[in-house]
Amino acid sequence: MRTELGTPPASRRDRLPIPKEPLPSVNIFSLIKDWIGKDLHKLALPTHLNEPLTDLQRRAALLPPKSVERLLHVCAFAISTYNTVKRNEKPFKNLQNSTFELIYPEKGIRAIGEKVCHIPITVAVHIEGRGWDYNANDWFHMSLRPNSAFFRPVGEFCLKFHDGDEYAWTGVNACLHNIVVGSPYVDHGGLFYVSGLDSGDTLRGAINHSLFRRSTNQVSVFLERQGQKVEGVGMWGAWNDEIWAAFPDGTKTCLWSAAPLHLTSSKFLFPEWALHLNELTPELMTKLPPTDDRLRPDMRLMEHGYYLAANREKERLEEKQRQERNAAEAAGEPWQPRWFKKVPGGLRGFEKYMYKGGYWEARESGNWEGVRDIYDPGPKSAYGSEQPAELLL
Repeated sequence: MRTELGTPPASRRDRLPIPKEPLPSVNIFSLIKDWIGKDLHKLALPTHLNEPLTDLQRRAALLPPKSVERLLHVCAFAISTYNTVKRNEKPFKNLQNSTFELIYPEKGIRAIGEKVCHIPITVAVHIEGRGWDYNANDWFHMSLRPNSAFFRPVGEFCLKFHDGDEYAWTGVNACLHNIVVGSPYVDHGGLFYVSGLDSGDTLRGAINHSLFRRSTNQVSVFLERQGQKVEGVGMWGAWNDEIWAAFPDGTKTCLWSAAPLHLTSSKFLFPEWALHLNELTPELMTKLPPTDDRLRPDMRLMEHGYYLAANREKERLEEKQRQERNAAEAAGEPWQPRWFKKVPGGLRGFEKYMYKGGYWEARESGNWEGVRDIYDPGPKSAYGSEQPAELLL
């Protein structure tokens, strides 16, 4: 993997900016009244109900291909993605063709993701690591209930090691409780599997879930081989704490533990990893395409605590996207993914999107020809008067 494409900042930030404004109040009953009878994909929430991030393993690569040990490590990676404890705000809904890149040369990782479909909302991701490639098609069905929002994932996730060994898995349901009355919290629950496509072994798991009380976040996993449960091999723990595994040789090891949340004056409780995602440096400004999420003006305003300006900017961007999409469809040229292409062959019979290449080459040359400017500079009135100095990177 080439590392000349860019290096991370010498020191990454360790906190979010101090909010510039108090949080506005919101009449949730008025919002729900306005939602009745509307397409759920077209609902717009006030910006200050969001968190300023959008809706993107090395030890496993060193283990033998087709081994149960590698399968257990892949499963631990899949479970770790559910760790959303105390992060109850919804992420920003990506604009069509928005992208997000991530480069960690010191970890041997680079990733590119793109919102490839508006309805259903679909984000495709391609990650390259030391000895492996990861592809995800992340989309879901959403439904509103009297005091909760329910999300059922449909997409699939695939990890292929450079030795040819390949794995695939599914996600579990998520529910945001108490969106009207009570303290909001996120609950994950349901059945999932992680399959070794070459070995034929499958780890089948369940996350404790209840509609009437808070989940205990407990995870239990067993190994299935040729349709039969294999005793003595499995996983247990909690998706917000630790995940342990019992290996075929009888050993038991903690494969993953949750990172502590970073407490700051900001209302957003991010682990250290999430703190870095929206960081924008002068060096990155010279590298990024005009579609990268870090350049999204309403999200940057939100992160700095300019809540009212963020909401005005979000409305502008969504209206801009709506008008441009309608014009493209009327001309018979609907928007297409820029860096991914639709291909058949999803494990559950669905089409999927795969990375078609070209992003890193365009980044290296600085040639973003054919890439839409989906944000463009908004009117200064969105910021009240002049754009805040800390946003002028």
